[in-house]
Amino acid sequence: MSAATDNSMYLGLPSIISRNKSSILGFLKNKIKSRINSWDGKLLSRAAKEILLKSVVQSLPSYAMSVFLLPVKTCTEIERLMAQFWWKTTSSKGRGIVWMNWDHMASHKTQGGLAFGDFLTSTLLYLLKSGVPRTIGTREQTSILRHPWLPLPNNPYVSSLHPALMNQQVSSFLQIDSRQWDVGIVRNSFNQVDADAIMSIPLSFLATTDFWAWSGERSGQFSVKSAYRLLQDQKDEQTGNNYSGFWVKLWQLKIPPKVKNLLWRAVSGCLPTSFMLCTKNVDVPATCPVCQGNIETIMHALVTCPFAHACLNKVSATTSLKAQCFSSLLSLNFASSCDVGEHWTKPETNTIKMNVDAAMFEEDGMYGFRIVARDDTGRLIRSKSSCFLGAPLVEVAEARVKEALSWIKNNDWQGATLETDSVVTV
Repeated sequence: MSAATDNSMYLGLPSIISRNKSSILGFLKNKIKSRINSWDGKLLSRAAKEILLKSVVQSLPSYAMSVFLLPVKTCTEIERLMAQFWWKTTSSKGRGIVWMNWDHMASHKTQGGLAFGDFLTSTLLYLLKSGVPRTIGTREQTSILRHPWLPLPNNPYVSSLHPALMNQQVSSFLQIDSRQWDVGIVRNSFNQVDADAIMSIPLSFLATTDFWAWSGERSGQFSVKSAYRLLQDQKDEQTGNNYSGFWVKLWQLKIPPKVKNLLWRAVSGCLPTSFMLCTKNVDVPATCPVCQGNIETIMHALVTCPFAHACLNKVSATTSLKAQCFSSLLSLNFASSCDVGEHWTKPETNTIKMNVDAAMFEEDGMYGFRIVARDDTGRLIRSKSSCFLGAPLVEVAEARVKEALSWIKNNDWQGATLETDSVVTV
């Protein structure tokens, strides 16, 4: 058996790790650099580059990231290589002009970025497979003060200091004869914030023993994707970013990916017009080289320039949507979508259709649901409604669809159809 040397590898990873992790894990940077260099000289659109970076480059260090904590220097160098490949054009001799910082490009597409991802955050999450849990269930094994069981994102621990909370379990604040919160005891023992959070927790009659669950996933299982999403949401809250539905509508347009990317660069101010080149200290005249009459801004180059305007007017009927997209997107003015409302339809003959929906009453701290049963002629057979204390997530409230299933069983209805608007519940 031969002894492992300093540069030996085992299963694609270094056998020996020294204090200088940047040099030991430098093979990741060299592997990515070699892969990117193999793409040079190919005529790739921005959309094609985006696919290569996300599917190939970002997957190369995944295995190493699940074992080692990549140094900040290594993550920064990999992101720099990706940025150079993205912004470099076939005509640029050097690295090209970087029109946007990587942090913005790594943000989600609904936030104005391209969702390239943050390597430093990802390498941390790959090693935090346990996550930050919270306790759910019957609450007989959940300590009031020692366990993080409140549905509060910033601090899931109880902050109240009432002496009656010492060495008590959460189940002691439930009514004896039913699985409902004892409102009086909860209000008297906890402060306003904790009491409101407790009353918002829905209680299930079928709950088993307490267990740990990851709040970022509906399944309760920890995933790197959900943890990354939570960290990015916290970053947006700290920076005060308030994003509208503009970017969502942009990426939902039924046009080729390369056209979407062009629109994204236009709206983000990343097109190399004469005016934008001047802002990057490029020695070129700011006037439009076509009409020679106005400063060539992005809006002028694509919409208001006489030449561009004439081109848009001559667009055929099959591609008139592109002209509309250019003008609407660049003016940042989306028309309100005309969603067609769905109408109730009759069920099949000799069958029953049941519609169930939940409603939230946030001001009163309550939520409820209603069930309506109708026959094949549309005649109302029976209805039912209930109201509960709490302010759970909408998905949890919609899960009351199980009440309708129990109702069908109790009434012994055959051939019944259940209709709801909750895709998650279904």
